[in-house]
Amino acid sequence: GVPVGSELEYVFDIVGIHPWKYTDADHRIADVMSTYWANFAKRGDPNEEGLPRWLPYDRTSESFMDLGSEPRPGTHMLQAEQDFFEKWMARPH
Repeated sequence: GVPVGSELEYVFDIVGIHPWKYTDADHRIADVMSTYWANFAKRGDPNEEGLPRWLPYDRTSESFMDLGSEPRPGTHMLQAEQDFFEKWMARPH
C-alpha cells in the first residue's frame, strides 16, 4: 500500500511532509538518494566521495544501486526470481 509518487519525498529530500511515521533510516535514504540524483543532474555522474560507487548499467553485470537503509551496489537484481520465471515459461503447457 505505497501511494504513487511516494518516492518523490526521497528524491527531493523532503521526507516528513506527510503525517506518516518516518525513521532515521528514511531520512538517510532521502539524503543519499537526493544526492545521487542531484549529482547526476549536474554532472551526468551520480557518484560522490563518501557514497558507495554507483556503477553504470551494462547488460552483462546488470548493475544497480540498492538504496535501502545502507546503500550498496549490486548485480543481477532478482536473478533467482527471473530464473524461476524463465524455467516456468519454458515448460510445456
